[in-house]
Amino acid sequence: MTFSATWLGLLFCNILGIGIATGVPNVPSWTDAYGVSTGAFLLETYRGLGGFGGLCAVIIALGSVTNNAPFAYTSAITFQALGRYAKAIPRWMWCIFVMIIELVCSVAGRNHLFAVFQNFLPIMSYWVAPWVTILLEEQILFHVLRGKSFDWAAWEDRKRLPIGIAALFAFLCGWAGAIIGMSQVWYQGPIALKVGNYGGDIGAWLAIAFACLMYPPLRYLELKKFGR
Repeated sequence: MTFSATWLGLLFCNILGIGIATGVPNVPSWTDAYGVSTGAFLLETYRGLGGFGGLCAVIIALGSVTNNAPFAYTSAITFQALGRYAKAIPRWMWCIFVMIIELVCSVAGRNHLFAVFQNFLPIMSYWVAPWVTILLEEQILFHVLRGKSFDWAAWEDRKRLPIGIAALFAFLCGWAGAIIGMSQVWYQGPIALKVGNYGGDIGAWLAIAFACLMYPPLRYLELKKFGR
């Protein structure tokens, strides 16, 4: 039920966003507003609704703020996962620290940070491919097929957790595949340049392939050597 409600809500917003984005190159006033700022663009798209349109634009702007709150909280959890010293710092302090970073970045980079993120974040997104690959292989090859369940009681005991050498090396190999296969604004890999006439992005697929091939033998050796 929760997934269905979330999915339906996102579906409506995404369809609305696609419709608005389609109008940018076709409506001259929208094109001009888009060149000014995101806020000016939103106001222009809702101008036909009069005062109610302005209210909608304000609600959307405030919604972007509330949308950042869960990510600040999860960032605090991520900081605490770094180790026992980071865990000793209360989570609310990490939340404040994250919000300060967000505030400084947004104010200092208000004129150009959005373009930087548009070009930089797609490069960072490749990490998901090898990570998911390693996660699935660990689950299927070393737990489901072997009939071995996870020891959830060991989640915070470093002496019982996996060493992590196999996962780290396979992850880095996956990243190497992403680097040679990515095609982004800031960088094009040597393999990506050979795809078609203008290059093509196969970074995610190479990352999956490299991590998929490297993790099973490395994990087998890790289990044989360390037993965990």
